[in-house]
Amino acid sequence: FNRKIKPEAYEQGLADSELCLAPRGSRVWSPRLFEMIWFGCIPVIISSGYHLPASCFFDWRDFSIFIEDKDAHKAGQILKGYLDDPKRLEEMREKVFKVRKAFMWNDQETVGDAFELTMLDVYLKQQRRCS
Repeated sequence: FNRKIKPEAYEQGLADSELCLAPRGSRVWSPRLFEMIWFGCIPVIISSGYHLPASCFFDWRDFSIFIEDKDAHKAGQILKGYLDDPKRLEEMREKVFKVRKAFMWNDQETVGDAFELTMLDVYLKQQRRCS
């Protein structure tokens, strides 16, 4: 079937969701990951060993849920533990909204924005000093 979801419905779906899945693919930090963050959805990163952007600036575990590849079959159990703790989810979602500023592009030079973080990640990748 070839139905497309309208952009407004997709965005509303992200905004209305507590958790959004970011499964392993060729890379976990696709545009979908940033869209999740922008709309306040807590990313559920199902992968092992990915380097996430700006990981030297903030700890992704503060606002994301990580499930190792080997534990993907237990995702429901793992997520139930989070869903049973609304206060924890609320704190994580607040952190998602705070960190999203780091992924914004600005017209004028702004410390810690997406441009600066991108340049830093490129540098660190070249230096291999941050994993």
